[in-house]
Amino acid sequence: MEEYLENLKSFRSYMKDVEDEAAKRSVEEQMQQTAIDTLTNDLNQVRSEVAKVNEETDEMIKEKNKVEWEINEKQKKISSLETECSTLKQTLELLHQEINTISEKLGARRSFYTNTIENFVKQLKDQQEWINKNKLSIQDELLLQVEGFPSKRGNVEGDYGFANEREPEKMETQNCEEGNGLKYQMEAAKQQMEALEAKKCALISETIQNKELLDQEKKLMEAMPCNLAEMELNALEEEQKALSGDKAGEMEYIQSLQDRINALKEISCGVTCQCGLQYQVELTRGN
Repeated sequence: MEEYLENLKSFRSYMKDVEDEAAKRSVEEQMQQTAIDTLTNDLNQVRSEVAKVNEETDEMIKEKNKVEWEINEKQKKISSLETECSTLKQTLELLHQEINTISEKLGARRSFYTNTIENFVKQLKDQQEWINKNKLSIQDELLLQVEGFPSKRGNVEGDYGFANEREPEKMETQNCEEGNGLKYQMEAAKQQMEALEAKKCALISETIQNKELLDQEKKLMEAMPCNLAEMELNALEEEQKALSGDKAGEMEYIQSLQDRINALKEISCGVTCQCGLQYQVELTRGN
């Protein structure tokens, strides 16, 4: 009987120990389940953060590609502006050469017109002197002929005893013809002088017009092209500087994006479970 009671007591003690162990294990299982749930929530949160970071990385890469495309476009624009600037310089050089050529041509024409006018003036003076000289000599000759006609007529009558009636008429006709010829020569010389005066006026007018044209070309050269060239060149240089500054800023922005992407890729976190297992959480780019 005593042995039975002892065994019963031992059995009860064993059952109590088993119940305590079961309760303890139940508590441990509950704690482990709670830890597993917590770890699962942490993993889900980490996955969500990783997905968010991947999305941000994709957005940064897209932004980087966009900035690189803009840089390429601005580089193309800079090249186009440099080409346009070179073309503008060549055009200005050609314009300078053309203006110099026109100035030389106008100078040559001015010299030609000056020499021509001087020659015409000299010819007019010579013709005027010739006309005056011939006019005086013809007038003297006519006066001599008119004064000598009566004496010659008396001598003829005294020698021959009669007067030739046709001789005075012949001399008068000859004098009229000489007078008409002189008149025609004077009229022709007058017409020639008028024509020369008209040519002289035309040459002077053309010379004045050429001088005005040359002055206009010089003013156009001094005022418009130089200012236009300076404005264009200054604008191109300012735009090129602005584009270079934008390019430097965009390169810095791209570098900062690349640094952020590299920093995000280096994210790594170790998680230890209460059951003793260790997890390594790393950022990977999603497809």
